[in-house]
Amino acid sequence: MARKKQLIMGRTGGEALIINAKSKYADLISFGRMDNARQSKGGEISVSYGSSSTAKIQSWGNKNNLPYDREMLIRDNNISPQLIATKRSILIGSGAIAYTKRFEKGKEIRDRVETPTAAQDFFDALEEDNYFGNAAKNLIMHGGVFTEYIRANGGGIASAKSHESRHVRREIQNSKGFSPNFYKCGRWAKKKKSGDRFPILKIPAWKKDTTANKFMRYKGDDLLFDDYYYDPCWWSARHWIAIANCIPLFHQANLDQGYNIRYHIEVPFDYFTDYSINAVTVEEIANQEQKADAAKAEFLTKINAFLSGVENSGKAIFTFYEINKALGKDFPGVKIKPLNVDLKDEALLKLYDKSNSAVTSAMGVHPTLAAIETAGKLSSGSEMRNAFLIYTAIHSPANRHILMDVARFVKKENEWDPNVHYTFGDIEITKLDDDKSGKKEVMIDTTKTKGDE
Repeated sequence: MARKKQLIMGRTGGEALIINAKSKYADLISFGRMDNARQSKGGEISVSYGSSSTAKIQSWGNKNNLPYDREMLIRDNNISPQLIATKRSILIGSGAIAYTKRFEKGKEIRDRVETPTAAQDFFDALEEDNYFGNAAKNLIMHGGVFTEYIRANGGGIASAKSHESRHVRREIQNSKGFSPNFYKCGRWAKKKKSGDRFPILKIPAWKKDTTANKFMRYKGDDLLFDDYYYDPCWWSARHWIAIANCIPLFHQANLDQGYNIRYHIEVPFDYFTDYSINAVTVEEIANQEQKADAAKAEFLTKINAFLSGVENSGKAIFTFYEINKALGKDFPGVKIKPLNVDLKDEALLKLYDKSNSAVTSAMGVHPTLAAIETAGKLSSGSEMRNAFLIYTAIHSPANRHILMDVARFVKKENEWDPNVHYTFGDIEITKLDDDKSGKKEVMIDTTKTKGDE
């Protein structure tokens, strides 16, 4: 059975158009009240974990399922996934690299160096688990990164893993405003008790005196933060995304379920009856009806062969009719009337373009970087290069700082060389006049730190 989806267009808390869709097309349209789960941060929820332990967590959304709702909203959109993939690729660049710093005449100069063995082994382990790819995705889509650290037997940090935001929830804060634990579950929707299939696991939160073998840190962009969970900046465009998701379904349902008749061919009921034969007996009448049916079938076959198919597009057809001169009227004959059906729905298409512009702006990525058509064309190479340079210089540093927190933290805990710093390798596209290769390597500073929890 095809998975049912519910696509919603309207204002939270008000009446909304709800389209219940099965697979490829919408089969039912009704009016109802929109669920406000995507805006409400929710409240306390009691959960059970382990054999008999209980805890109180902060719900993420009214139904404790907001990260999943976000991802489903994005998945149904035509441009958001590519925008997010583009941002992720730019943030990660060519991967983690090492460098040292020196100062000459008040100017900082960076010298790339070979990554120390301990750090390289750690980064290789992260790569095997796609740490930076997963962390970048959750940072962009949900505003933060949940990182679980595992201690080595001899002390220090052995490994780290980025968890999906949809799987992690925070414990209710204590009197000092600190969440002592995180709780991980494969499915949180309406989840209050632990089960065999989706158990709830407790992971202590990191603090300076933490001695646990496993613990978790939560880092993100605190521009939109409710003291428990970060929100991504693009979330303000969620209504535009929902609208954009509905419009293609409207057109697809129109094509899949609507009538598409090109011509209306009117034929008099007795057009194929031969009145030159004076049928009197039952046999003569039956024979005349059989001939009329045969003539009708032959006519339909010929008209279909003449008008249908790509090769017959644009053909003209001629009909001849007789005039009753005494009455000044034409005798009944075949009439072919073309039907002008407009399936474009200009208003919705314009709204669709506006919604795409709003989503692109909210994502903060120039459309040229995601190969999205603007003004009916794709951008030139120089426009793409400039857009890339601007995004890398303005938008990347803050997010890269958050992603590279894992290296700064492990560097401190494992006592790596304090003079070696870590960032993401990048490719800056240059003009061929400046560099025949068309590219050069650059580094972005991620050494500025913020206080930890």
